[in-house]
Amino acid sequence: MRKRSITAIDMPRESTACFTGHRPEKLPWGYNEADMRCFVLKAELSKMILQAYGCGYTHFIAGGALGADMYAAEAVLELKRTHTDITLELALPFPTFNMNLRGELRERFDTIVLRADKATVCAESYTPYSYMRRNAYMVDSSGLLIAIYDHRPGGTKNTVEYARKKGRGIWLLHP
Repeated sequence: MRKRSITAIDMPRESTACFTGHRPEKLPWGYNEADMRCFVLKAELSKMILQAYGCGYTHFIAGGALGADMYAAEAVLELKRTHTDITLELALPFPTFNMNLRGELRERFDTIVLRADKATVCAESYTPYSYMRRNAYMVDSSGLLIAIYDHRPGGTKNTVEYARKKGRGIWLLHP
């Protein structure tokens, strides 16, 4: 994937919100998005995004991973249908991120990439720090972090702690 940057939508931190959250392996329903708990979470996430929009957040950054990132990106794209001033940026950790996806997940990811207003690739290639660098980029660029998070250790917890350290607003949604 080539880095795509559209400077016309570079937004101030005060109007930018980003997302972090668990991948399917850490969610109670795993990959089964037909589970009622997943439907409820997605509905709550959509409400939270609409609430953020009502607070002046019009630019949203999602990390592109499966699970919470994908749910958030799809919810922003859905809201964008009726709120044309909303923009979606994908922050990808490295150029070949998600290249191994197949089937429906590949199609969903490709659709998100094509419909996003901006894609930022945070490192030239994979390194052990690629994900941390991507997460720091999102938090550093945002005034608000929306986290689908159950307090377990991992990248989501680290991102929430980093946002707290940076003094960002944090809205938590427990899966």
